[in-house]
Amino acid sequence: MGIWQRFSTNLDLMGRMFNKTDAVIGVAFSGDMEMSMRQAVFRCAGCKSIEDCRHWLDTAAEHSAPPSFCANAALIERLREAA
Repeated sequence: MGIWQRFSTNLDLMGRMFNKTDAVIGVAFSGDMEMSMRQAVFRCAGCKSIEDCRHWLDTAAEHSAPPSFCANAALIERLREAA
């Protein structure tokens, strides 16, 4: 898989993860949040758990807490709490 395809795949999974976990990005979108989201993109792009992520996204219930293997779990939890 080429770097751009991998990046695209990971961003798609990141979007699905944020939707599945109800992580609301629009809440108080500030400069700090913009930096947090940039960092989240890089964490997701470097993730080695793509198959685990796909499986979790396909089987987890809607509104679930993020899985422990997710590199963005802490950010997702913060967003869920702020919503």
